[in-house]
Amino acid sequence: SCLENQCFTEFVFLSGNQFPPVAAQDLQFVLKAGYLEKRRKDHSFLGFEWQKRWCAISKTVFYYYGSDKDKQQKGEFALEGYTIRMNNSLRKDAKKDCCFEISAPDKRIYQFTAATPKEAEEWVQQVQFVIQDTGSNAIPEEEEEEYDDVGQANSEPIDDSIYEEVKGIVEFFLTL
Repeated sequence: SCLENQCFTEFVFLSGNQFPPVAAQDLQFVLKAGYLEKRRKDHSFLGFEWQKRWCAISKTVFYYYGSDKDKQQKGEFALEGYTIRMNNSLRKDAKKDCCFEISAPDKRIYQFTAATPKEAEEWVQQVQFVIQDTGSNAIPEEEEEEYDDVGQANSEPIDDSIYEEVKGIVEFFLTL
């Protein structure tokens, strides 16, 4: 209804979120989910640079929550147009090999730490899978195809007698 659309528009305007609120447990088609540490946008604030977040990839969207019990996401972003890579320069501690970042031109960079390097690699692989899949929706440019069978489909001579019949019928109606 119009009222729902208006509410959704107001939600987007007020929160800056692109998608409506969804409980962590209600996400559909989840490809990967689990706890990660997410680097704060303003990581000088209060000194808490990394925050534990429950993250999930649902369809082509990356969601993050305070916990897997949250009724609405703290944020989300569509993965289309982003790239992902491991980045061991984000931390100086023992978890430096567990870090990855998701970035796109002119968009916010999202930085995460997994519990282990193996877990980080799994996240990178899943996100790459989604990114490649969203990119493949474009129609690929195919090489020019050559058709050498034109004119060979029906090699029988055309029966011209049908044209004579039509001509005769038309002349008949014209004389009425």
